Amino acid sequence: MTTWSREAVDLTVRHDLADRDSDVAFAPRVWISPITLPTHSHEIGASTVGHVRCSKSRLVKHSLIASLALLVPAVAAAQPGSYAPPPPPPPGYYAQPVAAPEPARRGFLIGFSLGGGSITCDECTDSLDGVALDIHLGGMITPQLALMFDGMGVAHSFEEGGGTLIHVVDTIAAQYWVTPQFWIKGGIGIGRLSVNDADGEEVVASETGSAAMFGIGYELVSSRTFALDLQLRGAVAHYDEGDIQMGSLNLGVNWY
Repeated sequence: MTTWSREAVDLTVRHDLADRDSDVAFAPRVWISPITLPTHSHEIGASTVGHVRCSKSRLVKHSLIASLALLVPAVAAAQPGSYAPPPPPPPGYYAQPVAAPEPARRGFLIGFSLGGGSITCDECTDSLDGVALDIHLGGMITPQLALMFDGMGVAHSFEEGGGTLIHVVDTIAAQYWVTPQFWIKGGIGIGRLSVNDADGEEVVASETGSAAMFGIGYELVSSRTFALDLQLRGAVAHYDEGDIQMGSLNLGVNWY
């Protein structure tokens, strides 16, 4: 059996690794160590050299695997769109609806309404039904409060002989929006009762009396500068002969 010295083994390993890898300095530093070499020269043989060669092959393989393991996550993180999707919303969560913009009431306002109404008096046994009309114009003091002229009336047509009975109440009124859609209104002014013939000429007229009006309404459709509302109105006028009341249910349009 051939005996080997430690120096001979060192030269043999260096020569063998130099033929297989250009990095000669790397081989002795890693593999020439007390762990890979036997402690006595008579223990060195062909199996020792083979063990050194096999160990180097395993080292290269493990180095490649470790490099790929570090490289793959870095490449994946650099790819666009590689972020994880956001977590789903919790159970029972629903997106809140977007609220419609509130009306931007400011400056000048004008509107009118049309509907059905009735006229009655203290000594009347029956009320007189007719067509109701309202017109108002004024200005916004605040986004919730308006000051305006309000004129409302009810016209009743006689079936026999023609002619029309008209009761009108004109007031200076204030209108306040309790909510963005619901409003209340009140005013004081004057009232007048008249009768026109079939040709539309006035034949009878009362004296002017003091009057008051009130109303409530709800905006069915509203935008920043326009509203369509339903109005319930009432008015009373005082005359020397007695009081006359009227009421109406109108559909109105308004611009701000």
